Amino acid sequence: MRKHRPFYGSPLRMVSPGERIEAGWFDGELVTRDYFVAQGDDQSCFWIYRERVSSRDAEEDQRWFLHGLFG
Repeated sequence: MRKHRPFYGSPLRMVSPGERIEAGWFDGELVTRDYFVAQGDDQSCFWIYRERVSSRDAEEDQRWFLHGLFG
């Protein structure tokens, strides 16, 4: 993270709309994430996500996570 934006070697820009994935509702361990394909300055593509936060949480408190790289 740099300036509250995803960063991996360079600033990442989103190249896909978010895909919401929710799991764990059946066992009480709810996980809600929004996944995106992002691209770096060198055209490398990454699969990143952020955990959904409640409306009472500040936008700047959101963290981004790297889930994988595209080959």
